[in-house]
Amino acid sequence: MAKKYSLYIVNAFFCTIVCFSSPLFSAQLLLESDLNVETEYDDNAGLDESFKDELHGVNLKPLLRARYEGENWSTAADLELIFSEYNRTEYNSDDQNFQFSSNRRGEQYSAGVNVSILRSTNRNSELNDSGRLTNDRYELLTLSPYYFYTVNESNSLAINFSASERKYEAEKFVGSDTWNSTVRWTHNLNEKAQLFLVFNVSNYESEDQTSSTGTYVFFELEPSLGLVSRQVEQSYVIATEGEGVQLGGSYQLSEQLSIEGLFGDVDYETDYDITDPEDACNNPNYIASPTLEISRGLCDLEGQASSTESISFDIRWEDERDTFNFAYSATAQPSSRGYLLDSRRYSLGWNTKASETSRFKVEAMYSENEALDRFTSDASQEVSNREFTQIKLEYNKDILEQWRLKIGYSHRVQKQRGKDASGNIVRFEITYKPRQRSWSF
Repeated sequence: MAKKYSLYIVNAFFCTIVCFSSPLFSAQLLLESDLNVETEYDDNAGLDESFKDELHGVNLKPLLRARYEGENWSTAADLELIFSEYNRTEYNSDDQNFQFSSNRRGEQYSAGVNVSILRSTNRNSELNDSGRLTNDRYELLTLSPYYFYTVNESNSLAINFSASERKYEAEKFVGSDTWNSTVRWTHNLNEKAQLFLVFNVSNYESEDQTSSTGTYVFFELEPSLGLVSRQVEQSYVIATEGEGVQLGGSYQLSEQLSIEGLFGDVDYETDYDITDPEDACNNPNYIASPTLEISRGLCDLEGQASSTESISFDIRWEDERDTFNFAYSATAQPSSRGYLLDSRRYSLGWNTKASETSRFKVEAMYSENEALDRFTSDASQEVSNREFTQIKLEYNKDILEQWRLKIGYSHRVQKQRGKDASGNIVRFEITYKPRQRSWSF
């Protein structure tokens, strides 16, 4: 893990120096900081009706932002530390979120790189994935270079690449390496309308996976004893490659109302790299019988093709006081269960300016997840199928020039394996934001 972290950061630093260095001229350094103190109450931290973990505690979140910028370039870094202590000490944690970005701009282009290092817990990462909310360690590293070029007044081209590594502390969660490359062409029809054409290529590779015991049962037919069971060690890696095309556009219907969408399909090819130390798959003495429900471990896993929709759709209405938005997305996402999920999400939001110093926000989200490829057993398929609903209310108030108050409430419901579970979270937080400091060079 440390080696990969170092490699990504060195690459980002090298790209920053080579791509964005420029002759000396006037530059500015900006420093900002926040200190957030949050109290939290959660009546079902694990979203499990059979065993409810009732939590209450305090989160301390110092945040430091630094930005160094010149006439046509900028570099920024954010570091957030989160220290959490609860009545249930097994949920205590210290998390870190580091964000780095650098970019350079020319008359017709802009180029940059983003680096993200997140150390959190499965209580956060699994909310939109498997629903297995625990306090085990979760780490995500992402490197994302990009390039944007304006061809002429009507056409532009954007090239994006993103590579991610996911790691989990608990053995029941499966990490993965992913990368995604996207080329997007934009054509401006007029001041209000645009057309999009997007090509993307992706790759997903899971960590080494096996059964909960690390072995699979094989049956050997012996003349004197009949069927004899054998425990055989096997494991596998899932590798999925995807290629897709999306068409879409955006339109500004009025000064307040806009609409944007992308629609297409992605074709996936999945292969299984099986590790079989005892060469059980090639042993003629091991048998399989569908009528007796006798399998040959992982030997019969075969590569397969699949296809899923790739959709993003957004409607937004905004004026000086209120913002309304509706969004729908259908996409494949990595799962901690060791394969890709076909995920569909609907969201609805309203944000209003209640006064000069206060805002109120309402958000509702509903999502459906299922396994993208049908290689798993019926029981595993049932585990993957999950519905999740979340409703959030949030009130923000500037109480003094440098002090802000936020009160939040969340109601969550998940349906999985024929069971419903729900939970409520109440948060009360105060943020102190010192004045920004700047220096010119």
